Amino acid sequence: DSTLYTEIDKMLAPIKPTEPVALVSSNSSVCSTGGTSKDETSSQVSIASSAATQIELNAERMNQAGDYGGAVQGYEKALNIRRARTKAKPNRDQRQEIANNLYRIAKVHEANENREEAEVMFREALDMYESIGMTRQDPVMQELIKAVDSMRYADI
Repeated sequence: DSTLYTEIDKMLAPIKPTEPVALVSSNSSVCSTGGTSKDETSSQVSIASSAATQIELNAERMNQAGDYGGAVQGYEKALNIRRARTKAKPNRDQRQEIANNLYRIAKVHEANENREEAEVMFREALDMYESIGMTRQDPVMQELIKAVDSMRYADI
């Protein structure tokens, strides 16, 4: 598992936090490059997206194997990559990826009975889903609301 992270870190090396990260619009044109070439920036965004997905898949395998600490670490690393590549103004799909990531972290914390951490992540996911237009009648939102409520009343 650490080998995968090392390989992904190598892939992400060209993307420095101090460099502007471009956002790619739905029509695949670069919205903002901050002086970086279009091809280079699109490639960096694509690498970051692929890396986040790979890390998340690995985290899911760890979660299924019962390695909750490794799963949270992986999910958080994927979340950080997603947030870094969408700092300026994330589009709807990017916000949904972030919300999904938050939800997965919350579920691991919930399964591991870390109620406070789970509630924070569930609430953040709920807010993110609302920001993309999901209503409280949506099944995902219903599940999140129920999870937040169960966290709130678990210690009573």
